[in-house]
Amino acid sequence: MKKNKGINLFVLGMALSTIGMTFLADYRTLQYSAMILGLLVMIYSVFVIDKLKKSQTKK
Repeated sequence: MKKNKGINLFVLGMALSTIGMTFLADYRTLQYSAMILGLLVMIYSVFVIDKLKKSQTKK
């Protein structure tokens, strides 16, 4: 069985978004960069998970 990289990417995206909202709140540019990057990683992880689920159902 393949490792599910989508879950790891989703957790990474959540961590980036959380860091952006908490620790980097004093630095506007870094805050928004971390939050946007976290959001993009989470969206990408959903597509990775969906692709994995579709390949498992076809078998």
